Amino acid sequence: MHQQQLDDELEDDMLEDDDDDDVPGPKKRSKRRNNKRAVCDDDKDDRYFERRKRNNLAAKRSRDARKIREEHIGMRASFLEKENAMLHAQLNTLREESNALRQLLNQRSMMPSSHHQLPPVPAIHQGLPPSSVSHQNIPQQQYSP
Repeated sequence: MHQQQLDDELEDDMLEDDDDDDVPGPKKRSKRRNNKRAVCDDDKDDRYFERRKRNNLAAKRSRDARKIREEHIGMRASFLEKENAMLHAQLNTLREESNALRQLLNQRSMMPSSHHQLPPVPAIHQGLPPSSVSHQNIPQQQYSP
């Protein structure tokens, strides 16, 4: 049998098996994957070898592309893990700062009423985000009653 006859028979088989038109869902593209047949040496002509060559190149391109995608995903995962660790460290620092400030406020609330007024924020700290200003940066003389 020649390759054209094999292709024609395969197409006929696919048309005969296409009786599930009323079934919802994706349609099968081809039965070729399921109906792999060995090709006789007589049928291995130039067209066959050219198709094999193209298929091998396509398979190699697909494998290479998958490898690049997997490497990219791995690098992205590594980056996100490092970023996550950094954010957790920042969160812990901010929680510690928040707890320290709460304690400071609690200490202030325990003082006599004449000392309830907080000292003014030094000009050097005005306009900075709260996380960059700690009570340690403010001179001690402003904290003393």
